[in-house]
Amino acid sequence: MQCNTLNSRSLGCNRKVIVLISIITFYVGAILGELSNHWEAQIEAIKQLEINGDLSEAEDAGKILLEHMEGDRTHLLELLGDICIKRKHYRRAADYYLQAKEVSDVSEAKRYLVIAADAYYCNKDYTLAAAIYWERYRLEADDEILFRYGTALLHGNTWKETEPLAFQNKRIQAKFDWNCAADAYRENDLEKACRYLRPWIEEGILGLSACYFYAQVQYRLGNMEEAQRLIEFGRHYYIEESGEKYYEKLLQLQLRIAIERGDRKIAEGIESLLGEKESHDMGKILLEKVMGLRAIGRYGEALAILEELGCYLPDEARYLRGEIYLESGRGVGGALEVFKELGKGVGRMGYIGCLREADLECYLGNFSRAEKIYEEMQRAIEGADWMEQKEMVREYLEKKIIRSKLGQGQAK
Repeated sequence: MQCNTLNSRSLGCNRKVIVLISIITFYVGAILGELSNHWEAQIEAIKQLEINGDLSEAEDAGKILLEHMEGDRTHLLELLGDICIKRKHYRRAADYYLQAKEVSDVSEAKRYLVIAADAYYCNKDYTLAAAIYWERYRLEADDEILFRYGTALLHGNTWKETEPLAFQNKRIQAKFDWNCAADAYRENDLEKACRYLRPWIEEGILGLSACYFYAQVQYRLGNMEEAQRLIEFGRHYYIEESGEKYYEKLLQLQLRIAIERGDRKIAEGIESLLGEKESHDMGKILLEKVMGLRAIGRYGEALAILEELGCYLPDEARYLRGEIYLESGRGVGGALEVFKELGKGVGRMGYIGCLREADLECYLGNFSRAEKIYEEMQRAIEGADWMEQKEMVREYLEKKIIRSKLGQGQAK
């Protein structure tokens, strides 16, 4: 089969051959000055490469065409940006979109600002993203853009600049306040999280998820009565949402609170209610029971339930066993063995196992061993795709390493 040009409907042509022919076509056309009538056909061909998943070849061909193309280049620039997004080359995508913005009319320029900022945001360049969102917002006030701007500020840890933001749309304001509360919760500023959540609890805009979030924060603050009130409010006010996961989460939290308060009858009733639901998660139910029993020092009962929990959530059961061994005075050595075993796993719980192992080695005076574990954990950070706020974790481990080195010096 003969391939005469880079055509979007070329059949049976090897993709490498297509790209090679396209490159030759571009160069020859540029030399002869005969390519000006074929821009759209070439762009369509590049789109076909993109559709076929040949992203690297599509971008290479697009860059060659961009170098020689005359006239309106906005569609090609946007296509190149889209290809880079698919390749997760977000900064390069943003650069193409911003180039397109420079040669577009006002309406299209506003759109290119947004997608360029989105690309920077995906790359975690939050300061750049916020600056471009703000540039777009200044062209035309828009709550959706202001929301994106505020979210970029939040992720960029610039709290003070988010405080004055106000939205005309009530739902967007509620959604943004939720994000602020979640950010405060991650920073362990529970009172601030409450301030953002409180106005929306009875509004109904955020639904049962807000009730659960607020009740959980109140529980962590030790305000059991307020947590219980929110749980009851959520269970009855949002009864139509009983099929969603947050309804069960509320019940699970209520189970833990009932156990901690010694309300055995209520606890048994809630456990029975959870067990009747088709979507019930037995692992989560058992986990809440163990956490409640642990909180009030009923370690024997907690350890007994851990046997069953291990069938559903083995890593969580292993971690709690180690912590209960320490808290109940059953021995540091036993806890150390448990955490060593947990640390052999992967993901979040494996990382926690390594951390607790190193902490206990420090406690036992084995500072050199602890230092080695902390350093291994530091090296593993980049490959931990599940981990958020890696820089904060890195700094935390660095402090641990310094303390372990100081411990070795003191031991000498």
